[in-house]
Amino acid sequence: WIVPPMTLPIVAGLTLDYDLFILTRVLEFRCAGHSTIEAFQFGMESTRGVISVAGAIMAVAFSSCCTSKIPGLREIGTILTVGTLVDAFIIRPLVVPACAFAVGDPELNWWPRKMPPAVDKTAKAERAREHPEGVDDTQI
Repeated sequence: WIVPPMTLPIVAGLTLDYDLFILTRVLEFRCAGHSTIEAFQFGMESTRGVISVAGAIMAVAFSSCCTSKIPGLREIGTILTVGTLVDAFIIRPLVVPACAFAVGDPELNWWPRKMPPAVDKTAKAERAREHPEGVDDTQI
């Protein structure tokens, strides 16, 4: 009965790394002027390989505990392996974006921090083509 409560903090601590990978990239794209929805799309796309590989590596490492002759260690290995795989392949790609947009307005995700306004990159590029002498950002 002690094994599940003991492994829960370990799984939670390991999975916070995946959150940092995703949300740091999302924040970088958002600060670059993309909308929050675009930032999540680009952030999830750019981190999916890292998170998948990291989850697979951690699952392989934890699965080595499953071959032990000690029952408690086998339980720990099974819980950590399943927890890591579920987190890397289900929770991070599906639940994190769903929770981020569950509040309604995507800009509320960044409260209390103020984000720069999202810049429409296509409108800026079109205006630059129309006025090759230069366009300043206040005109857009």
